[in-house]
Amino acid sequence: MKLRWSIAALVCLGAAIWMLVILKDNVVLFEPVSKAVAERPHQGDRAFKMSGAVVPGSIQKNGKDVRFSLTEGGAIAAVRFSGSPPDLFSDCAPVVVQGAWSGRTFVSDQLLIKHDNKYEPPKGKMGEKCPSEPAGVKR
Repeated sequence: MKLRWSIAALVCLGAAIWMLVILKDNVVLFEPVSKAVAERPHQGDRAFKMSGAVVPGSIQKNGKDVRFSLTEGGAIAAVRFSGSPPDLFSDCAPVVVQGAWSGRTFVSDQLLIKHDNKYEPPKGKMGEKCPSEPAGVKR
């Protein structure tokens, strides 16, 4: 009887360890620009999501490549995205990018616009009257 319980316990322990390993490899962290920039040296090539606002005047399109800067909390990150950006992508747009650091540039394979259920840019600080620098940008 003890042997059966021991085997069952070992099988459960093995399954739990296997599930933790799988979850660890598939978790994508979500970080604001300020935290992602501060932790850049320790991130390596691990994929994660980063959120911030597009710095006005930073968008440069070259074919399918789009380069721009994101800001949040006084930090700025250079981003390179390959693909077609969403229609609401513009200066001051609140975005979420998914990818990894390549040197000092965040290389993104996914770009999402943060919006409400009406699919409109938010009103207020990041709304229609975009400031020359979004709040919190320190140069």
